[in-house]
Amino acid sequence: MPVSAAQSALINEYGKNLTAIVHANLLSQPQHSIFLDSCYHHCGGWGSYHVGNTTQPFAMKEWYDAVDSRDFPDPSDTPDLNGTVVFSAGLGGVPNYRIPAIVQTTGTPPALVAFAEARNGSDDTASRIAVRTSTDGGVTWSAVVFAVGSLNSSASRAACAKDNFTHCRVGNPAAVFDAASGGVVLAYVVRGFSAVGEDAIGNGISISADGKTWGKPTDVSTAFAGLQPNIPSDCRAGMPGPGTALLLESGPQKGRLLVPSYLGRIDVAQVTVSDDHGATWHTTNQTFGRVPGQLHGGMGESALTQLPNGSVLLSMRRSPQLPRTGGRTVAVSNDGGDTFGPISFDGPQSNPLCQGSIVSFGDATYFSAPAQLSSRGNLTIKKSTDNTVTWGKSLLVEAGNSEGYSCLVKGAIQGGDGKASTDGGILYEAADGTIKFSRFPLSLDSSTGSAAPTGQKTWIQGKPYPCLDCCH
Repeated sequence: MPVSAAQSALINEYGKNLTAIVHANLLSQPQHSIFLDSCYHHCGGWGSYHVGNTTQPFAMKEWYDAVDSRDFPDPSDTPDLNGTVVFSAGLGGVPNYRIPAIVQTTGTPPALVAFAEARNGSDDTASRIAVRTSTDGGVTWSAVVFAVGSLNSSASRAACAKDNFTHCRVGNPAAVFDAASGGVVLAYVVRGFSAVGEDAIGNGISISADGKTWGKPTDVSTAFAGLQPNIPSDCRAGMPGPGTALLLESGPQKGRLLVPSYLGRIDVAQVTVSDDHGATWHTTNQTFGRVPGQLHGGMGESALTQLPNGSVLLSMRRSPQLPRTGGRTVAVSNDGGDTFGPISFDGPQSNPLCQGSIVSFGDATYFSAPAQLSSRGNLTIKKSTDNTVTWGKSLLVEAGNSEGYSCLVKGAIQGGDGKASTDGGILYEAADGTIKFSRFPLSLDSSTGSAAPTGQKTWIQGKPYPCLDCCH
């Protein structure tokens, strides 16, 4: 697009101001480095745009390699939790899996129900939502089944095109257990078969009593559509979670189901609720996080929890257009999710450009996400015992860089006899490309895990610096 002389002057003035801010706040301290680029990065130029004789990934690598490693603890000194593989490439004939979600039922025996997107590559290849269950606390897992979705075939494309729902592709699982609704309630986005972007065309709800067999999906596309302020055409449906949805267990809205979702490419977060155990749904008249004056940039992948004091906290990933401060973006509701207060950056320190999970039970709140601000390394669980005012102990799940997504089990892991253990559970994307399940002590004290180190260097080990601005 041609740029006028006036626009060029404004752009250059912006660049001068940004450079001054960078020098004053970052480069005045020797441990900091920066490589500025433009929207050329977001249009496919990452790794090909040169300044001098180097590109962004290798400039960052050279700087990291030059930093004296004695100033930073080596993550290899901190043991990972010993996870059990739940989803891996090739399972059920699926090339790869991503985007974990997990819930625990209260049946006899209690069961862990784990979800993941079944893919054939990148984000836009997700086709089905895979499910495995465990009735022994995560030691062994059932054969994989597919709750919803369809493979790409001529029959599926034809059926999907008729009503934008039947036999379409799906993704973004967000689940919650609600016995009054019939068991496990799974919310998801419906995708068409277009090759353009997310192709998010609708939303569905499916319910299962045990996680093994699933009823006929319900089309809730209209309810999840939201306000849609200037949303790209391929992202107009609500993108749930991913991770957990929420059942309110106390207060005037006790029994309400809430599903967080977002519209666009990490643009606008919203909350959709049901007050009749999933029979009908509506999206509240409030959105979160659009950057004023920008087409893109705001809040995205979200998680909800009811804090011990009864308030509802919405924890959000934010887009690359917003400041990369370490505090998670949060908003709080004191009326069961009808309205939320203003957003703040007062959440736990974590990578703000990655999904995170948050659950509350037993007078405590637990949060999981990559602890590194500049990469998706050091997946860590943190604990708060004062309604998230402060965060105390933390536990390293895995030090290596991964895709970074995780989902915490709400509640202590139940034994086959229905008695609660002293362990929690987490389903997470591991550094080896699998999705694993680990139990961890709810005290966050363990001989197999230890407090996550802070202030660490990102250990690249010869790999190019990762792209952090992608959707998933």
